[in-house]
Amino acid sequence: MSDYNKLNEKKQNNVNDKSQNNEEQKTKKKVGFQHFAYYNLNKKEGYPMNITEYETKVRKQIFELKEKKKEEISDEDKKAVEKKIAKLKGDLISNADNAVFNYLMANIMFDNTVNMNHIEKTQSAIAKKLFLTRQSVSTAFNKLRRLHIISYSTQGNAFEWIRISPFVCWQGEATSHFYKMKEQRDFARRPFEQQHDILSKKKEAV
Repeated sequence: MSDYNKLNEKKQNNVNDKSQNNEEQKTKKKVGFQHFAYYNLNKKEGYPMNITEYETKVRKQIFELKEKKKEEISDEDKKAVEKKIAKLKGDLISNADNAVFNYLMANIMFDNTVNMNHIEKTQSAIAKKLFLTRQSVSTAFNKLRRLHIISYSTQGNAFEWIRISPFVCWQGEATSHFYKMKEQRDFARRPFEQQHDILSKKKEAV
């Protein structure tokens, strides 16, 4: 083979190697979204499906308890059932919960961190901003964290940082999304997952 042909062959190999590397990079960038789409869309485990499933389970238990209340039971048992119904109603996602969640979502930054320079720093200030009561905002933050939708840290009364679960949405590169979901640093479970276990235990106790 002539030197000219060898040179052309070497150039072609370099082009092929570069093309292969580009394809690998593209695949790597896509893997986060593909992983998210597969588990959250194909298997219907995303936020909308989870909240529907979660609230349906809660409402079912409320309905069953109301039916139980119609039976001939003692006044003491009726009071116990009413207490359980009130607790379950509090577990449903309220307008205040949605207002707080949407407020945080509107200020999401890279890697799902909420921009602390664009939101109020305390729950009281957020309550004033959204025209909600201080108690309803406190309940919303506690509930959203308990359901693994958000995570946050406070110093005194002020928030240090707030993050939204990568299983709810994602703001950032696809590759970092994949690794965030894999490590689950701030979110030990998917949204609503732990609460399902709690609800199952509640049902057994009724």
